[in-house]
Amino acid sequence: MAGITGSIFTRDIRQHRGYRALLIITAIYFTFMSLVEGFKFHVYLIYTVPLFAALLAVWVNRLWSDRSVPAQAIAVCVAGFASLQVGGITYAMVQNPYRNTYMPVVNYLKAHADEKTLIMGSSELGFELGFFNGRLIDDVRLGHNSGKRPGLIVVDRRYETFFDWLRVEPGVRPHIDRLLAEDYRLVFRQDSFKIYARR
Repeated sequence: MAGITGSIFTRDIRQHRGYRALLIITAIYFTFMSLVEGFKFHVYLIYTVPLFAALLAVWVNRLWSDRSVPAQAIAVCVAGFASLQVGGITYAMVQNPYRNTYMPVVNYLKAHADEKTLIMGSSELGFELGFFNGRLIDDVRLGHNSGKRPGLIVVDRRYETFFDWLRVEPGVRPHIDRLLAEDYRLVFRQDSFKIYARR
């Protein structure tokens, strides 16, 4: 926000042809992602954060060049911002969700499903199970429209979010609730992942 605000209120940046284009593109993306795009997933930040970072770099460079703010203050702010980013990356590395969450789920699926077992779950499972072998189907409606009945169902945060949103589609949420309560049983849980097997 500092980069956007600073860039908007700095006349030299607004008048520069390239920076003005960057401001316009940022406004278009921000407006579209905020007002038009219906799903507000955090992963969609990848479309706007690089633009925000570019505007911050432009604004900080302008402050550094014209010396309107003491260099030490700019250096402290940039160091603090960089530390925040490095801290977030370090935290993710220490948590290691790939090893501690994703791989136990995949290993369970590999151990309890053969090549013919149909699995319904998020597409990210395809990195280990394969994308094009017909074994994995990403279907948040759990077969309501397709009529398919998998051997295993993997429910993660994304699926649970969709389950809530699917309340507006007639018959879908009751189908999901009945399926998971009566036709399937919980056989494995790892953090936000739950695996259900057919009874």
